[in-house]
Amino acid sequence: MKRLGLLALIPCAVLLIMVAAVQSAASRVGRAPAPVDLDMMITMPDGGSRPLREVLSPVEPQSAPPEVAEAPTEERRDPHRLDEGPSGTVPEGAFDSPVAGDIERVSLCALAEQRLYAGDIAQARALYASVGPGDPEYGRAQRRIGWEIQTKLEGDPLAGVGSVNRSLRADPLDGNAWQDASRVYVESLVSLFR
Repeated sequence: MKRLGLLALIPCAVLLIMVAAVQSAASRVGRAPAPVDLDMMITMPDGGSRPLREVLSPVEPQSAPPEVAEAPTEERRDPHRLDEGPSGTVPEGAFDSPVAGDIERVSLCALAEQRLYAGDIAQARALYASVGPGDPEYGRAQRRIGWEIQTKLEGDPLAGVGSVNRSLRADPLDGNAWQDASRVYVESLVSLFR
C-alpha cells in the first residue's frame, strides 16, 4: 500500500517540475505586455470606427428630457386577475414594460471577441488589454490574450504564460482559466524542446 502512495507522488513531482521549467523559461524570456495604443481605430458593431480612447471613455449621460405634464391615468380592471371583483382596478400602463432611453454599452470583452472573430487581432488584443484588474471580466480577458492570441494565433506560448497566470490569480475558481492555462503550459513545454 505504501508503494502505491509513493507511485502516486511521481506524476505530481513530474508535473511540478514541468510547471517550474515553464515558469523559469517564461521569466527568462521576460516579454512585457506591449503598451496599448489609445489612438488605434476600433471597428464598432454598427460598422463605424472610433479611437480606442473614445471606446474606453464612459458614456456621457444624456440630458434629461423636459418635464412633460402627465395626463391623469385612466383606471382599468386587470383582466388577468380572477380574484378581483368589478371594482378592482389598476392604473393605466401598470403592465407596460419600461423602455430604456439609451442603448446599453457593449462590454470591452464582447467587443474584443467580435474583433477577434473578424480577424482583427491587434484590435482584439488592445481591447482585451484595456480591461482593468477591477473589472469582473479581467480574468477572461487575460485568459483570451494568453491562449487565443499569444499561443494559438501568434505561436508564442511563453509570452502567454504571464497572461494565463494573471487570469488564474483573478479568478482561481474559473475552470476555463485552468483549462487554458494548462494548454498554454503544455504548448510552452513543447516549445522548449523544439
